Amino acid sequence: MRGISLTWTAVLFLSITYVTAEIIWQRDMNEFEFVEPPGDDYIKIEENKAFETNWNGKYIYTLRAVDSVTNSPAGIIYGFNNAPEDNTDTTLSATSSYFRINRTSGEVFMCCNKLDYEDPSNRNIRLQLIAKREDESDFRKRTSTCRVLDFNDNRPKFRNDTVSYTVRENTPVDDPISGTLAIKNIVMTDVDNVRSAGVNYLRASVLFCTISNEEVPCSDRFRLNATALNEKKFNGDLYVLKPLDYEVAGVFQVVITVDDGYFNQRYDVTVNVIDEQDLGPIWTVLPNRITILDQPALSLGDTMFIQDIQIQAEDQDTGKRAIFYEIIPSDYQGIPIQNVWEINNRTGIITNKVNLDLEDTTYFRSYDPKILRDLWLIRVKACEIISENPFKLGNDSECTTIGTVPVSIKDVNDNRPILDRGLYVYSLLETAPSGFILNDPPIIPFDGDTELYNAFTSEFIGNSEEFEVGGIPTAPHIQVKNSDLIDYDRGPKMYRLTLRTYDIDDNSKSSVAEILVNILDVNDNRPTFPQAAYNATIPEDSPVGTAVKRIQATDIDSGEFGTDGIRYELYGSYLDLFTINSETGLVEVASCDTYGVRPCLDYDTAPTIYRLTIRARDSKGSLNGKFSTVSLNVYLTNVNDNPPVVGDYEREIIENEREFDPELKVQGTDLDGPLTQLEYSIESQSPGQFFAINPSTGVIFVNKPNGAGIKYVDGKPDGRFEVLVTVTDGKYTANSKVSISVRDINDNAPNFIPSYYEISINETTPPGTSLLQLTAVDADDPTSDNGKLEYTITTGNLGGKFGVNRITGEVFVTEGAVFDYDVINRYQMQAVVNDKGTNRLTGNATIVINILDNNNKDPYIDPFLQEFTVYDDALPGFKVGSIKAYDPDLDALLRYVFTEPKEASSNEGNVVDPNIVDFRDLFTIEYETGDIYVNKELSSVLTAIVSYGVEVRDITPTPYQVGPGRIVIYVLPFNKVPPRFDPYETPIYINEEQPIGSVILSFIAQDDNGIRMYTIFEQPDDNFVAINPNTGSVSILNRIDYDDARQVFNTYFKAMAIDLGDPELSATASVSVIFMNINDNFPEFIDPIRGTKKNIYTARIPENSPDGTFIATAYAFDKDYPDNNTYDQVRYFMDDDRFDVDPMNGTIFVRLRNGAVLDREKNARLNARVFAIDNPKGPASNQNRRAASVQVVLTDVNDNCPAFSSNEYQVTIFETIGVGTDILQLFSTDRDIGENAIAYYSKISGSGTDYDDFFDVRREFGRVYVKRSLVRHTGTYRFFIRATDNVGSGCSKNTTVIVKVMPSANAPPIWVIPPIDNMTIFVLEEQYNGMLVYDVSARDEDSGVNGLVDYSFIYNGIDTQATPDFKINKVTGVIQAEIVYDREKVDKYVLLLKARDNGKTRLETTRFLTVVVLDVNDNYPVFNEREYQIDITENEPLGDIKQIPSATDLDLNPVIYYDIISGNEDGVFELDRNTRMLSLVKPVDRESKGIYYIDVQATNGEADYTVIRNRRRRAADLSIITLKIIIGDINDLAPAFLQDEYYGCVSARAPYDKHILTVQAVDRDAIGTPVVRYSVIGGNVVRNKTLFDIHPKFGVVTNKVLMRSYADTTFFITINARDREDSETAESANTVAKVFVNQPGNEVKLLITQNTGEVRLYQSQIQSILEEATDLTYVCINDIQDHVVDSVGSVTTLWSDVYITGIRREVVDGNDRFIILSNTEMKNIVNRERYDRKSDFDLLYIKEVEAASSSQEIELEDQAVLIILIIIAVLIFLVIIFCIVAFLCIRAAKRQKKAMLLHKTHATPPPQMMIEQEPVIVEPVIYDNRAFVTEEQNIVIQDDPPRVVQPDPVHVQYAVVQKRSPSPQYVEETTYFEDDQDAIVVELKDDVPRQQDVYDTEPEYRIETEVVTDQERM
Repeated sequence: MRGISLTWTAVLFLSITYVTAEIIWQRDMNEFEFVEPPGDDYIKIEENKAFETNWNGKYIYTLRAVDSVTNSPAGIIYGFNNAPEDNTDTTLSATSSYFRINRTSGEVFMCCNKLDYEDPSNRNIRLQLIAKREDESDFRKRTSTCRVLDFNDNRPKFRNDTVSYTVRENTPVDDPISGTLAIKNIVMTDVDNVRSAGVNYLRASVLFCTISNEEVPCSDRFRLNATALNEKKFNGDLYVLKPLDYEVAGVFQVVITVDDGYFNQRYDVTVNVIDEQDLGPIWTVLPNRITILDQPALSLGDTMFIQDIQIQAEDQDTGKRAIFYEIIPSDYQGIPIQNVWEINNRTGIITNKVNLDLEDTTYFRSYDPKILRDLWLIRVKACEIISENPFKLGNDSECTTIGTVPVSIKDVNDNRPILDRGLYVYSLLETAPSGFILNDPPIIPFDGDTELYNAFTSEFIGNSEEFEVGGIPTAPHIQVKNSDLIDYDRGPKMYRLTLRTYDIDDNSKSSVAEILVNILDVNDNRPTFPQAAYNATIPEDSPVGTAVKRIQATDIDSGEFGTDGIRYELYGSYLDLFTINSETGLVEVASCDTYGVRPCLDYDTAPTIYRLTIRARDSKGSLNGKFSTVSLNVYLTNVNDNPPVVGDYEREIIENEREFDPELKVQGTDLDGPLTQLEYSIESQSPGQFFAINPSTGVIFVNKPNGAGIKYVDGKPDGRFEVLVTVTDGKYTANSKVSISVRDINDNAPNFIPSYYEISINETTPPGTSLLQLTAVDADDPTSDNGKLEYTITTGNLGGKFGVNRITGEVFVTEGAVFDYDVINRYQMQAVVNDKGTNRLTGNATIVINILDNNNKDPYIDPFLQEFTVYDDALPGFKVGSIKAYDPDLDALLRYVFTEPKEASSNEGNVVDPNIVDFRDLFTIEYETGDIYVNKELSSVLTAIVSYGVEVRDITPTPYQVGPGRIVIYVLPFNKVPPRFDPYETPIYINEEQPIGSVILSFIAQDDNGIRMYTIFEQPDDNFVAINPNTGSVSILNRIDYDDARQVFNTYFKAMAIDLGDPELSATASVSVIFMNINDNFPEFIDPIRGTKKNIYTARIPENSPDGTFIATAYAFDKDYPDNNTYDQVRYFMDDDRFDVDPMNGTIFVRLRNGAVLDREKNARLNARVFAIDNPKGPASNQNRRAASVQVVLTDVNDNCPAFSSNEYQVTIFETIGVGTDILQLFSTDRDIGENAIAYYSKISGSGTDYDDFFDVRREFGRVYVKRSLVRHTGTYRFFIRATDNVGSGCSKNTTVIVKVMPSANAPPIWVIPPIDNMTIFVLEEQYNGMLVYDVSARDEDSGVNGLVDYSFIYNGIDTQATPDFKINKVTGVIQAEIVYDREKVDKYVLLLKARDNGKTRLETTRFLTVVVLDVNDNYPVFNEREYQIDITENEPLGDIKQIPSATDLDLNPVIYYDIISGNEDGVFELDRNTRMLSLVKPVDRESKGIYYIDVQATNGEADYTVIRNRRRRAADLSIITLKIIIGDINDLAPAFLQDEYYGCVSARAPYDKHILTVQAVDRDAIGTPVVRYSVIGGNVVRNKTLFDIHPKFGVVTNKVLMRSYADTTFFITINARDREDSETAESANTVAKVFVNQPGNEVKLLITQNTGEVRLYQSQIQSILEEATDLTYVCINDIQDHVVDSVGSVTTLWSDVYITGIRREVVDGNDRFIILSNTEMKNIVNRERYDRKSDFDLLYIKEVEAASSSQEIELEDQAVLIILIIIAVLIFLVIIFCIVAFLCIRAAKRQKKAMLLHKTHATPPPQMMIEQEPVIVEPVIYDNRAFVTEEQNIVIQDDPPRVVQPDPVHVQYAVVQKRSPSPQYVEETTYFEDDQDAIVVELKDDVPRQQDVYDTEPEYRIETEVVTDQERM
């Protein structure tokens, strides 16, 4: 019943609730404020026009009404209702006058009518709202009022009418600071109530002034001062700050600006300035310089020339006054200026009062002293006429001004120079030197002009090579020009010259005189020989009178000075051997006693050539005569008349050589020299026949079969030979004795006979016993060191127990030697015999000495304590292991038993009571083998450690011998539960191009045994990720590129966590990885067909092309992968006024904006840029762009008309001119080019006054010519010529031609050169200014002046001697260059030549001459770019690579060659100099060279290699381009190991994971993983156990098992290094590392007197020095420790103990065997080397060498076991005690706390003497070292002093105590724990209030400490 009533109650409640639910307004716009829409002023601003439409429909508010029960707006609609009081009216309207409501969402928008705050009715808007349910079951009306806020949308306005102000100029201001009030109360208003940000009121100021329509600053003249201002109004007064100047401006338009922070408005105020008379006159006409030609002297009746010079000044003021002019009196070099010049006072015209003749000596010229008054400085004054009646002039600066008029009188050349006589006669010796002056009589010219035109010079008429005119123009003289040409004997004997002296400025003013020069003869010629030297040959035995040579000389002088007077003489050192006839010149042999023998002629004694000098002297040999000499060389021929001569030789030859060094050459001599050829032969030799001789050269050499060298033994007994050599010249003979000794070399090694010795001795053999005799022989010279022998024992002499006599080779037992079979029972030694030669040679023998044994040693267990492990699931009978025991005796028979004590402990460390758990028979031992077996079921909990005593017995002797030992067996739990991963995220999303090493995921796996490592065991070949084996962090390993060709968009990997249990168990995790695309590539412009980069687009379009004209199509490609993003999409744009681009397809077209035009005449080559951007839908910050150049060449259209050089051409001709003669050249230019610029000319028919059509124009050349005869048709003719471009079909322009035809009284000149009209000549460009171009000539048949022809050009219708490009000599007709021609600028010139006679009626004729400029190679080729990149890959196939860019040359039809000038020194590339094809001729290797910079020069011929050495010149030389050839890498190289050999040692007692050695390899390839990966691929697995491992990244080799079972073993492990994770695609290399497992008994300790830090620095040096020993191959340094000073273990850090092991390689049966040396042998070797190589070992600071004892280590190990057992027992006892005490303390504490709580308010404390203090709480400060973390984070608390804080009774604080050093980083809120750190949570609590009310003592605080385990922490 109770349940039924509750149900009905609930139903009733719900019903009531439903009935009373109603609509509640939550947001109804009441009191809502919003800003009005912008007004018209705001919208009129260009950038704000968008607001015009934006306000309509703008969202401003959202209405909200909800259901009162559900508080939800669902099902409610909104609108306007106009009947707020009528509850029956529920109509709903969506709009009102100003708003629109979305009926479902309640959003309110502006609409309909625009609100304006300036309309007061718009400031408060009353709204009638309604909200109702859609089913109209309920509604709620609401009246709301919203307020409209003002917006700054109206401009401020001026309220004043037009305002002006008038003031007189220069009126002073009232106040120098504030100025003068000009206009009062300028008013500006603004209807807006608000201003823009930062502006609170209207601001107004003077902006600038307008003066003559130019804006100028004027804030220094006017200022607007505010008198009242607020946000809506500004009142101000305008002040003038300084006097105004009418001359600056008569009207100032002062512009005032007002702004409200956004809008500003301007207002003009006019300030008128009234002019004042305050300025003086100013010169309007005052010539800077007047030049007047001087006048000739006046003759009777002549009129003086008057020169007018106008000056003028005017008043600067507006009321212009008249001006009065005066000349200020002064004098010019003594002549008053007013005597020469005068001025009209009213007009200002200056005139001369005297004749202006510079030759006038009264006013202008004085010869003593020399004065020329040709520059007159006339100072004038202009005064304002203040009053005419009475006449008054101004006399101050305001009404006067002074100026100077320079008047220069220029002389006129009106006198010719004259000579003082008409004939000058001179005499000259023919020997006169060049430059000799003929000055008697002197030549005196004179010219009456002033110095300006008194310039004349003199020259010969006609050319003279012998004489020239020298001196100065006023004193010329005749001087010898070339004396070599003046010769009386050759003539001429008289010279007749004509001297002409002429005016330099007018060469027609001249005079002439005749010059006669008579040449006088002298003896000036020497005799000459027809030959430069003479040679003669005679036999050496020629008799007296033998003719040698006849010598003849000639002399062109006559008489005795000539050939008839020549006499001969003989000079030299051999006058006693030869004579000469003085008249005939015959040379003969002189008389001598013995011919062919000295002192007579002898060929065999130097000299063989007799050099004589013959002198020929004219004047019959007189000493005053001239002479010449000549050489006569007399050559003797040889005669065989002397026997050969040869000496004896004694030489040494090195054994085994075939030739002597230096060579043994028997050298015979024969005075007859080359006449005889000596021959050599061996007549005899002994002993043997070992030598031969070269018959021609005499060189002796060894001649043994097969080219063998000489041996010492060949010359038995002492290695000497005697050889007899015969020398003959064919007629005579001679002998030479040659003694040869052989120098013995050490080329025979001594040999043992035999090479193997083996004996046996008893171990009791005493010292000194002789054991055996070694015997060796040596084939070298026994008397030299090479054959003397020494014996030594090198290796195997353990303990040095055997010795050998170094001389005799006897082997004996050394002093103190004791043998023990049980220690060493066989000695195998290496005996070495060596000679004493320089390079000692050795022989080896093996000595084996066997030690015979006696049984006298106890067995022993080694090691004493042996450990075994077994899983607790092992069944009975499972073999645990075997005891290792040894007995040195050969006949030992070992047996094994367990002994007491037998002990065990549980997994908690408790000692096991055998009475509770009987562990004594858990294991059994096999008596004979020592094998240990499980006997009973095992428990790793109850008996975790079991220890038995063990005994080994040798039962051979009686009684048997015993060796004790002990075993420890660890019973391990069998691992059954695998690890488990914490939840992790999959899939994970990663952006591409993440940095290598970025962590993307961290795995955490849990296992009770702990996690040993994490690994990734499966992922695709890309190997994108790697995992940290310790932390489980997964990081990026290789580059992730979403866009590469593989298109890898996702991947996966599988990770494994391996626990520390035994056996290892694992768990796996699989993660999917999805790569995210980013915009990491830029769009690149490419050629869509070739696929190559394209950075330039070129096009040619006509100029004036319309909008839309196609230019080119740009294509850009973005390598980003196409997906939902738009990273790969490209859009185009251009920022150019002339061109535009379609953003989608890249079409570039013409689009002209902002007045841009395409006018070829302004710019024919247009450059623009087109841009490509990617990600068009993305933000600008995530868009990439590239630009390409657009180069457009505008082609010409005919949009320009031709233009004539003149609007009117005039020419004057004579009626007698021939028909067809060209009379005028018309020139027109056209800005167009090509055919558009080619104009055709035509005469406009019927135009002008040439009614009879006498003239016409040549259509193509524009030359006006005579069409019909003009005889009797004189007069002036005017007609029009039309030029039409585009080859006569385009635009036309006209010009006027006026031809004046004059009557003729004579015949015109006739052209001779050029012979035809319009002849073409050629000149070369780039020559020199003044170059001779052509020599024209015309003849005139008339006589007198009518026949003298002058030459000129007709240029632009004007007769001239020079054009800008050519000049013509008026008299000679020579045409020269006025410029240096450049064919590239102008390639052709057309000259109109005119030849005119000098008749009274001058006649002329014209002729056209075309000058074509030929091209020379004056432009070098240039490249458009300075560097060009070419990409190839290494191992690229040989052959063509790419064509390099071409160069351009402005020359005509240039031939361009391309040459490599630098960078290709290795000859890797070749460049075809014609085709520009670059080829690869040698393979390239990126690892050797990755980039080539090759300089290529473009030339017209040969390359200039000098630029290689001049870097600046090369950088500036545009003919050079640098090819940057980048060699791309391919993975073609395997890693290379840095060492040829790796080895390392590991102790048999080394712990797990001991560092043994490190290998290192490098990969020179750039691709693949950045580091080499290592792995062990062989030699590391024994019996299915992996012994060694290597770190894959660092190459560190470590052991993975304990090595005690592998003592004295050598392992060869093969290590692989690869450059990729994927072994199938990687390049790899292998090396073999040797690992030697040594025992402590193999170690030798070096005591080094350096600290350990120093020793570690040079430990490699220790190894290398020790390994130089001949019987040592490797040395391992096992440990470096501080030196142990004494037996108790005291150490010093100053010295070091270095433990080393030696290894020796031996070859047995061709195989290497490595022997780990005992410490005794190693010690002996080190001591021996210290003695032999003391200088090397001194560097190592070795003080002592001793063997490390293995027995000591065993004892130490036994002691360690005992110590460990004792410590364990003590710890167990302490733990038990601690637990008992802790239990009692906890119970006591709980009771005390309970008592305190019960009596905290009533108990009264007993009185105590206490020091009262405030309680303290140590608030821990926790630090975080995340900024300093390496691979493990260390989070520790700070060791700073604790802070004292007030206790908080309810606050629980925790501190983390860790065992690592602090790092200074503060952690906020969170404390981190690492897995390998022990953490203690310390709880500080205060459960009770302060106890001072109960006890007057400190309160008690409890610290509860809890050890947190790893599992609990998780």
